[in-house]
Amino acid sequence: QRGMDADSSPRPQRQSRSFRRLIIALIFINLAVVGYLFAPQTAGEQIRRQLQAKLQTHYSQLDVRISSGRVGKNGLVAIQGIEFWTRDRGPAQPQRPILRIASLNVHTNLHIERLLDGSMPVCPTRIVAEDVVADVWQDASGRWSPELLWPPLVLDGGCPFVEIRNGRLKLHVATGQSARPLELDQIYASVGLAGKTQTDPSSKPTINGSFEMSAGGSFVDAIRLSGKLEDGKISISGEAEALRIDPSLVTKLPMLSAEMIDHARGINATTDLRWTASALVGANAPAPTFGIDCTIRDGRFEHAQLPQPLERLTGKIAMDRDGVEVRWAQAMFGDADLRISGVVSGWDKDADLSGRLSATGLLINERLARKLPDGISDAWNITRPEGPIDLDLQFSRQMNSWRSAGSAELRGVDVQMSNFPYPVSQLVGPLRFDNERVATEGLSGRIGGQRLSVAFDQMRGGRPGATWLQMAADGPVAIDSPLLASLTPMQQPTSQLEQFVRTLVPSGSVHLVAARFDRNEQGKTRKSLDLRVTGGSLRYKQFPYPLYDVRGQITVHDDWVRLVGFQASNTDNAKILCDGSFLTMPDDQPHPTDGDWQLALEFKTRDLPLDETLRAALSPESRDLWDQLSPTGVVDQADVSLHHADRWAEPKIVISANQFSRTTIDNRTVSLRATTIPYRIDIVQGAVQFDGNEVKMHSLDCRHDSTRIAADGRCVQTESGQWRMDLNIHSGSRLHPDPELIGSLPTEVRGTFQKLQLRGPLSARGSVGVLLPNIHHPDPTVDWNINFQLEGNRIGDVGPVRDLRGEITMRGLRDARSVVADGMIQIDSMHIESQQITSITGPYGIRDDRLFIGEAMAQLTDSRAAAGGQFEPLKPSPIQGKVFNGLASLSGDMLLSDGAFNIVVSIVDADVAKMLVDIGQSDSNVKGVAQGQVRLEGVVGATHLLKGAGSASLSQANLYQLPLLISVFNMLRVKPSESVAFTDGSARFSIYGENVNFSELKLWGDLIQLDGTGSMNRSHEVDLSFNTRVSPQNIWSVVTDSFGENNYTLMALYVRGPLANAHVERRAMDAVGGTLERLMPGKSDLSEPAPLRSRFTRLRDRLTR
Repeated sequence: QRGMDADSSPRPQRQSRSFRRLIIALIFINLAVVGYLFAPQTAGEQIRRQLQAKLQTHYSQLDVRISSGRVGKNGLVAIQGIEFWTRDRGPAQPQRPILRIASLNVHTNLHIERLLDGSMPVCPTRIVAEDVVADVWQDASGRWSPELLWPPLVLDGGCPFVEIRNGRLKLHVATGQSARPLELDQIYASVGLAGKTQTDPSSKPTINGSFEMSAGGSFVDAIRLSGKLEDGKISISGEAEALRIDPSLVTKLPMLSAEMIDHARGINATTDLRWTASALVGANAPAPTFGIDCTIRDGRFEHAQLPQPLERLTGKIAMDRDGVEVRWAQAMFGDADLRISGVVSGWDKDADLSGRLSATGLLINERLARKLPDGISDAWNITRPEGPIDLDLQFSRQMNSWRSAGSAELRGVDVQMSNFPYPVSQLVGPLRFDNERVATEGLSGRIGGQRLSVAFDQMRGGRPGATWLQMAADGPVAIDSPLLASLTPMQQPTSQLEQFVRTLVPSGSVHLVAARFDRNEQGKTRKSLDLRVTGGSLRYKQFPYPLYDVRGQITVHDDWVRLVGFQASNTDNAKILCDGSFLTMPDDQPHPTDGDWQLALEFKTRDLPLDETLRAALSPESRDLWDQLSPTGVVDQADVSLHHADRWAEPKIVISANQFSRTTIDNRTVSLRATTIPYRIDIVQGAVQFDGNEVKMHSLDCRHDSTRIAADGRCVQTESGQWRMDLNIHSGSRLHPDPELIGSLPTEVRGTFQKLQLRGPLSARGSVGVLLPNIHHPDPTVDWNINFQLEGNRIGDVGPVRDLRGEITMRGLRDARSVVADGMIQIDSMHIESQQITSITGPYGIRDDRLFIGEAMAQLTDSRAAAGGQFEPLKPSPIQGKVFNGLASLSGDMLLSDGAFNIVVSIVDADVAKMLVDIGQSDSNVKGVAQGQVRLEGVVGATHLLKGAGSASLSQANLYQLPLLISVFNMLRVKPSESVAFTDGSARFSIYGENVNFSELKLWGDLIQLDGTGSMNRSHEVDLSFNTRVSPQNIWSVVTDSFGENNYTLMALYVRGPLANAHVERRAMDAVGGTLERLMPGKSDLSEPAPLRSRFTRLRDRLTR
């Protein structure tokens, strides 16, 4: 233990000395390590600071940043994070990067001792920049960011070689960082600097060198660029392979303006570029020169000025400072193969240019024309072609003025000529044009299915100058709306020619034989057309009468249109001929008062049916007249003259119709059935003319069975709007009062005439006026003044009244309020059975349904008697006639509606001998005068309603040889002789139905008086009784007066039974009879005259009548 302690006592001293030595060694080692480690960093930091200071001083307007610097082996200096930024000048101009270098390796010769005097301790021999990012943008003043780094900082001694690895170039289009920049990556570049040169001691030294660069990107496969900088001049050349141009790239190219970008936005192409450029470096250096050759491999171009895109675009384009040259280019434009070449002299948008365009199978249409320059589109407007063509076009623009010239081969083009824009299809042939004219010597096409030949020479763009256009078709084309619209030049207001033709409402087909349109140097136009219409139809709106199978010629000479030799028919095969004209007034001539145009049409027809079609074509006023007359049948000949003018409210129409004489009446005969007089009138001959205001009728020959009316007349429209028809009925007209004529009479008189049963024709002459109704005046007004001639008429088929001969005049007026008429009866002769009555004259009047005869007209007032004030009223006087050498009179009134009458008949101074002759009792020794009157009431045709009363008297007679009187004398045992003849007589009677009742029947002479009563009926059954007395004129009457009434009667006679075989019975006082025989011997002759019964029969008939 102690040995151990003794051995160990000096060891701590040795350990302490070793430890101190170790500590000192460690300190030196650490100092060496620290020096080794921090000496390069310190030098690098010095280099960084000095470099940053120099850069900051050189680029004072920028913010220069360097992260770190380090000195490596073999004089390698590595500098990290070199950045160039703009300075922050607020929100309006924030900091923006210009150049960023992640790593800059500088191979140098290192001189540490330079650090002591503050100079750069390195002399660079090679610079390698890695991960370089260059941001290219344009500031508000228009400077690009690389310009902010020019001129570059050149260190003392320079650097002979600079290399850039893995660089990127970002091209910022818009201000700020919101838009994605256009980038080039994989940039490898090398720059060799030959040093500075100074040709003039007073000038700044210039940098000389060269560079090469390669890059790629998403829009290009490879870009190679090389250049050199020598004596202040930079020269660059390069190429780009497979440069892909699309809208996104175009919008990011900084050298293009907004307008250029808008034009180039539709490019999609793959191109190869070769370029060269050179420029002098300096503030006052001239503009650089450049040259670009572009080869388009394949492309597509869309533009607003193109109706469809260009496909499969290839070509070669050269560009330099003077402009653009398209050496050749080819593309597909739809199905067309386009080839173009040209030169643009300058880079302004209005730069002059020239070129040539050729196309095969180019489809031209309005869509394309609207996209072409004005000069070319104006040429298109002249013909408006649509279809394929082969085109060879030379064009140019100088001082903003376009010029073009060339030729085209039409290969089935549809066109519309500006002057006659009717569709023409499949045009083929050559066409030539220049900047002023477009012309062709001959094109062939189709129009409406027919071959059309066209030639023209027209001015382009509406330029002044002589032009012409002519056309001709091989056959007819359909008349349709496109053809009518072509009568107006394109883009012009509807022409008057088209307006007129459309008013005809035409259809069918028309052959364009020839057409020519001319315009002279002064701008005056002329036109000429020759058209042939076939198988057409017309329906003029102002006179819409349809015409079919229309054929004829239409000629147009400037403003004059003529219809020549037109023929047509209607549905009933009526033949219609038409000629006419339409004339417009030129604008440079004074217009007449009729306006801008005049129309005249003349129609001539044969076999024209009066049907609803013709009625519908008339004006409303004319249709009213038609409806009143209700015409039917077929007119043999009719002429229509129509005139119209611009300022006329309605056309003037004159219609003339002629009906030729025909012997038979059939369905072709023209008939009228007026609504006011529903009596059919067949017009077998005559002429009618209507001028729109008046209807004139000439030489009318009207029939209705045996009725015949010859008349003239007219029909005019009055101020009230009603039409008035006036007919002048000629002598020779004959009316047959058949049931149809009687049925057409007014209801007020129709019944009486039906009961009257007038038989036989009436001759008539005079006038009839009818005021036809309309919508405002529904009732007609008729006035007349007619003379009726009786020609042996009779009442009833077997009635006693017959052989009526003479004249009856009637004048009157019938309107909605009343019927007023009067007239004179002037009958020369008539027979009632065997008795003739002559010289019957007297007035009559009609008021409404009442007839006044003779003196009954005194009941009429003057205003009504005057027939509405149209003529003087007649003075009342009885109707008188001569009968039996006496005078018969008739007065009274009758209701024409039912035939009820109340009349007074009288006779004066009748010759008894004449009366006896009428009953077959001819005796030259008979004489006497008879007179009497009777008042009758009843209804025409109703004998059972007849009643009346009357009286009769006989004077100055000498009656003794009549059979009945001879029988009376025989029964009285008095010999008939002149001394016992009856000289006077009287009778009073009444009539009831079929019976005549004699209340007093007296007959007396110088000897005997017969005083009787009795009755007789229609069957001639008589029941008479006579008392024989001494005549008051005989002296014997003094003796008999003392006997009283009973003693006055000498004998009673009774006559009963049929008048033809009456039974006579007597009751007499024999003493008185014998006494008479003794007093008057020889006066009684019982011998009976031989023809007693036959004479008695005649007397019976006479009395019965």
